[in-house]
Amino acid sequence: MSLTIGPGITLGAGVRIDPVYNPITAGLQLYLDAQNYTGSGTTWTAQVGSNATLYNTPTYNASSPTYFNFVPASFQWSSAPDLGNLSNWTVEAWFRTSVSDLSSYVTAVACNEWDYATSLNYCLGTMGNTTNISAGFFDGAWHNTSGFQPAVNTWYQSVGTYDGSTLVQYVNGASQSSLSYTGTPSSGGLVRIASRWDDQASSIDFFPGDIAIVKIYNTALSGADVLQNFNANRLRFGI
Repeated sequence: MSLTIGPGITLGAGVRIDPVYNPITAGLQLYLDAQNYTGSGTTWTAQVGSNATLYNTPTYNASSPTYFNFVPASFQWSSAPDLGNLSNWTVEAWFRTSVSDLSSYVTAVACNEWDYATSLNYCLGTMGNTTNISAGFFDGAWHNTSGFQPAVNTWYQSVGTYDGSTLVQYVNGASQSSLSYTGTPSSGGLVRIASRWDDQASSIDFFPGDIAIVKIYNTALSGADVLQNFNANRLRFGI
């Protein structure tokens, strides 16, 4: 059986047609994709928001799926300007780890810099749980999802959302864990990628692995929105 989809365009039997999914753009404050890097220099060009700066020369892999490799021993990380106080937020990252056990790391895939007192607005990282990647914030105490322990060399889309009363974490488009907590997290400063939110004194303060995409929204995406973002990029990462 064949299918005609337009003038002069006929698909034969067994041809699969995948739907096209567009990423959610409403509320998007920062959108960094390694595909937008020029291949040299310290500027990681943003699709949305301000450009990020690369530190200590993380390795750029231009081949698909296109990503930066961050090596903790070399203190490699990236930063983007402060997004201000986000009372509601979503942090999304596509990443994979190069180690099988994160228990010795206190770091983040993406977070903001805290105020060195009581406030950390958003974080997707190990936080108070030094084994799992979880989503949360700090307001004198950690409030974070239980998270998940990523398998080594495996690509994931992980997303954390906060709507003012509930933290939700998603992994590959599906809800993974949540936490009910009503608070007002405040912003401590610039966006950090592949680094913890405060100290950078040791290799354990940096993320071990590859990061391809980071997005930050000023709203809590719905589960349907998160799934749409996952579907927009899943084939790129072989998922």
